[in-house]
Amino acid sequence: MAVGKAEIPDDLDPKFQPEIEGFLKQVLGELQKIGAERVTSRLNYSNTEKPVPVWAGTVEGKGIEFLRRFEPGKVRFGQSNRSKAYQDAVMEPKGQLIKRDWGQDLPEKSEDGYGPGQALGPKAGGRYQLFIALRIKEGNRYRHPGTLTASFKKEPDLNAVGPIMQKWATDGSNYVEYLKNTFNLGGPIY
Repeated sequence: MAVGKAEIPDDLDPKFQPEIEGFLKQVLGELQKIGAERVTSRLNYSNTEKPVPVWAGTVEGKGIEFLRRFEPGKVRFGQSNRSKAYQDAVMEPKGQLIKRDWGQDLPEKSEDGYGPGQALGPKAGGRYQLFIALRIKEGNRYRHPGTLTASFKKEPDLNAVGPIMQKWATDGSNYVEYLKNTFNLGGPIY
């Protein structure tokens, strides 16, 4: 346990939500220029290398916000949220993008151990989602303490989206540095 740092999920209090969402707004601001409509983040439970996610934030573009009757980031914040896509992303050793086309992959959200999924991204028109592990260098290995996810109505250009997501998900980004300084981060190590 890291001294003085918040434990996930026990200490993941709504007081952290505005700062996390502030970073996600910055990510969405960059990705909206190339079609993103929604950005989310999950963080892993502290003190484990197993992929055990907790919802940490959601930011949506104005078009989606207008259609909703609630704020999913506020409703889901701090909730355990098992996901095959999350597991695939944090277990990807090199931190490569994981892509989902929910027009084809939606049944995965109901698989044993993962469902039933709420599918809030696909329901808001985010048919395509890209997931990337947050990556923190620890010696000569990397810890994957969570994910960053971007949603798109149209199939995204991976060459345009990939570098932006990698920048925000990597050690040294403002978001990852905030997480390192604030939370005792768990997650798989490669």
